[in-house]
Amino acid sequence: MSLKFVTDDEIELKGFKVLAVKTSKAPCGEGQFHYTREDLCIDSRLSCDGVNQCDQGEDESHCEGWQTFLGSLFQLGLGGMIGIGCAIFVFILTIVILICYFVCRKKKK
Repeated sequence: MSLKFVTDDEIELKGFKVLAVKTSKAPCGEGQFHYTREDLCIDSRLSCDGVNQCDQGEDESHCEGWQTFLGSLFQLGLGGMIGIGCAIFVFILTIVILICYFVCRKKKK
């Protein structure tokens, strides 16, 4: 187990958090990500999740854009995902209402 104190160097934003990660010594088994700087293994599900578990961000540096995006969404938690879902729903509903309005208006003329 490794404990890490992480800060965003900002006073007004998140501030800091303590990150606890279960680690094991290399060689890594199946389903584990090896970070070479410390020669440790972490669960591969922690790679590309938007959080640097490795000191130099090695677990996030090889990720493609969509993996980083999904990792960032999971960081929001349930409340954040519900908020995004509601915003998308309201946006789609607004588009549907506008389309219906203009179609009905066109039929009256």
